[in-house]
Amino acid sequence: MNEAICDIGIAGLRGLGRTLALNIADHEYSVAAYDSDEMVLGSLQVGIDGRSIAATNSLAELVCLLRVPRTVMILLPAGPQVDGLISALVPLLAPGDLVIDAGRSYFKDTDARSKMLDGNGIALLGVGMSGGARADHQVASIVAGGPRHAFDQLRHMLEDIAVDVNGGPCVAYLGPRSAGHYADMVYCGIEQGVIRLIAESYDLMSRGLGLGDAAVQKVYAGWNDSDLSSYFFGILARRLSNNNGVMGGALFELIVDESTQNCSGTWASLEARDLGVSIPTIDVAVVMQQLSNLEEGRVAFERRVSRRPIQYVGKPDILIDQLKRALYAGMISTFAQGIALLRVASEVYKYGFAFEEVARIWRGCSIIHPRIVQDICDDFYLQPHLANLLSNSQFARRVRLRREDLRDVVRLGVETGIPVPALRASLAYYDADRGLGRNDPQVLNHDLVRGLFQEVQKSERSRRLAPEVGR
Repeated sequence: MNEAICDIGIAGLRGLGRTLALNIADHEYSVAAYDSDEMVLGSLQVGIDGRSIAATNSLAELVCLLRVPRTVMILLPAGPQVDGLISALVPLLAPGDLVIDAGRSYFKDTDARSKMLDGNGIALLGVGMSGGARADHQVASIVAGGPRHAFDQLRHMLEDIAVDVNGGPCVAYLGPRSAGHYADMVYCGIEQGVIRLIAESYDLMSRGLGLGDAAVQKVYAGWNDSDLSSYFFGILARRLSNNNGVMGGALFELIVDESTQNCSGTWASLEARDLGVSIPTIDVAVVMQQLSNLEEGRVAFERRVSRRPIQYVGKPDILIDQLKRALYAGMISTFAQGIALLRVASEVYKYGFAFEEVARIWRGCSIIHPRIVQDICDDFYLQPHLANLLSNSQFARRVRLRREDLRDVVRLGVETGIPVPALRASLAYYDADRGLGRNDPQVLNHDLVRGLFQEVQKSERSRRLAPEVGR
């Protein structure tokens, strides 16, 4: 191709970028694909197979290949690389063109870039994408933020490349500016929290019960056919068969290398602190992942997994059932925390999130696809202004029926020395949420202690400011 006939440009072809270029071309759109790395370009060209894709290592050529108004989608790691590419693109583009940042950029960076591009008459869409099955070149779900007219301009293409769930494409416009990247950031935090909960369930069965990996795989397969249904359990089953039967190693690699390969979980944790929102399970997951990313963390984990099991005195079947119920309660607690953060952010940043749309998109996300998400989606359609997931009678009842199982599992972890920080945090969040009523003794005691502390502070200030007697 040597003329302006391409529908869209893709800049950055590693990982999801390559998948996306092939996916878009599979839907009969023409693609101009750019990467500065010749080896990456060569890898794409091997898989083109007659598709309408023009590959180039020149940004100027990329822009020349695009129909006017031009659309360029950037898929690069968050941070300076995105800024550098946008700066290089601006002189080549014209007012009316569209730039899409489809990486997981920090939402405040998206706001700053949007303002800069708008000054040049160029629109920016901040898009969060969840990749699906790589072999099928899928994109599972797409959330967008920015000018509504820019989203409408691209909507049909996005709907074509996303997966369908219950007869509808997993694509949604969530609001102005960085709304899409913000929602994606929070989902990454939830994902990290749920994966941490699953990791703790493995540790309890492996060391607490002394189960071998084949037995754990059987348990997960059973859970995957229940209300705990999750794509992640399927990943573990496949990894076990391809990893010489060592599930511990497979699970660890998944947590470190696949759960969140950027800062999104950390950003969610820091953002929650700034907004005064409690997300303890996500906070714990972020801390544990940071520990795992250290080389000494890997060594410590491998040593721990290979250690002789702490034998559980009791009936294993009873504990496995309790663990399943505890994990379900922990998952609901984690989703409740993420939704609470989105609710506050929607007000503070004026995003105007439609929570039924957020939940609908979560159904298509690739790592976690539990039936819980469909239930959340259904409930938000019925109660779009629900303040907290645990305020919903259905979810409150489900957790209430499982809270003692969660408490027993946490107690077992403490007694046996098996760390279960995410399960403990989920339980603490639920217990604290129950105490939010102003007449609850827990809240009254907290207020009493806080009042006493404030009186002591006042007294101490007065003492320091008063003139010393006899001076």
